Amino acid sequence: MDLDDYPEQKQVRTGSSTLPAELGPFVRGAVMTATGFALGKGWIDGDTQQALISLAGVAAPIIWGWLAARKNKKTIVGVAKGETTVSLKGGQ
Repeated sequence: MDLDDYPEQKQVRTGSSTLPAELGPFVRGAVMTATGFALGKGWIDGDTQQALISLAGVAAPIIWGWLAARKNKKTIVGVAKGETTVSLKGGQ
């Protein structure tokens, strides 16, 4: 069976992404910058800064996983209804 046999269906291409691995350090850096600014202004103390950085390091992957699960659910439902086809990257 060829994917071109069903042109009316939305095709989903799967592949590996480095975005999840890059998201953690980016969020951590952004939070460190923001809390460093707040610390310098005297709005928060050092303990609060460390707590916020730790919280961001834990929350970012949880939120990313939740968003990815929502996207995967939509794809799975589309495949089950016959509205979407899924193909592996590389034409396999």
